[in-house]
Amino acid sequence: MKVKWKRWTALLAAALLLLGICLGLFIGVQAEDGTVKAGDRVTLYDFETEYDRASVDSGYIFGKIARSQEHVTSGERSLYLEISGHSDEDNELHYAGTDHEFWGSNYIGLKTTDERYAAARDISDYDTFTVDFYNASDRDTSVTVYLQTGMDGRYSALNGVFVRLGRRVLPKDKKGLLDFDLTNLQYNGLDEVMRIWFFFDNINSGQTPLKLYMDNVAVERRSENFTIALPVSGVENRITGFESELETQMMAALSYSTSYEQMPVTEWNTDEEYVSEGEGSLKVALSKSNQYCRCASQQWSGSCCLVLPGSLYMNGFNINDMLAATGKTADDYVVKVDVYNASEKAYNITALQIKNQSVKPGEWVTISNSLSKFSFATSGTFNMSLEWSESRDMEDRVFYIDNIRIEEA
Repeated sequence: MKVKWKRWTALLAAALLLLGICLGLFIGVQAEDGTVKAGDRVTLYDFETEYDRASVDSGYIFGKIARSQEHVTSGERSLYLEISGHSDEDNELHYAGTDHEFWGSNYIGLKTTDERYAAARDISDYDTFTVDFYNASDRDTSVTVYLQTGMDGRYSALNGVFVRLGRRVLPKDKKGLLDFDLTNLQYNGLDEVMRIWFFFDNINSGQTPLKLYMDNVAVERRSENFTIALPVSGVENRITGFESELETQMMAALSYSTSYEQMPVTEWNTDEEYVSEGEGSLKVALSKSNQYCRCASQQWSGSCCLVLPGSLYMNGFNINDMLAATGKTADDYVVKVDVYNASEKAYNITALQIKNQSVKPGEWVTISNSLSKFSFATSGTFNMSLEWSESRDMEDRVFYIDNIRIEEA
């Protein structure tokens, strides 16, 4: 009996071992099949090797970048950032054609081109972006995070689409475990992330440097299903009224030789004072700038803009079908947008391909242009852009955009 018992025990152990091996193989296949579920997390950059440090882009006036064993939150190393001050001349940097010098800012950029960081190129299955900081400075400071994407085929090394994740304050002598919601950005080319940018506060050359430790750049899936359906346009020929936060976030910034501080920041507005129709509008803020092109002794000639890809905003609405159904031509219709200038003086805006439309403060202005001015023949949709020339301002420029529609001429 004891012999049989030992035999059965051995057989049972062998069976369990075989089952474990098979189960392990099955789990391994499941983990590698690309399926992302709630609770999954992927570390994109951890700065464990000197190769990781060498792959970090920065402005040539940035300061110091080195690996450290202090304030580590993952692995054995963190990235130490010592941010030095700028002289007045440095703050007058302009687009020089060799790097992002036109930003005139303290920044670092994490590239995705190397196969080591391939996971950072497509984060569209995740709803949260995270990064850890420790502020060892003698004062509070801040960091602003942008993704540079290949959205709408517009990527290039020096210009392209910039998706703003947000700005966070870093209190001194404290660890900051930062997270940024990606839910309303899921259509902004998050499957084509080219670089991840971190912009830090500019400081004067006489100030003590900022000292920060950065680690564990990652993405997480916190919700089982975070997909938000695209809004359907075309009801009474309205393209968008910015009735949801998703509609405002699908509008991405394009940088054309402009400073980071001048890139538009968008927010969803529900204050009825700044809504022309419906319950929401798009708030656009351009921060005050104090930057000149020193080689020309004048304000920068660069510009910045927001773009609405027609493939997103005109979801379910085809202009060719509309014209065929009505028997009319593009000359019989106009495209309109309502603009409100909340600043204290008149500012120009370029919209609907009409350049430098002056908008007085404190009033709604409707900008209109013929539908025939837009290219839509192939797709039945068109991209719309809002543009501003960069100017030397002592105040923020704030605009509200609403009710983009097509009407009969």
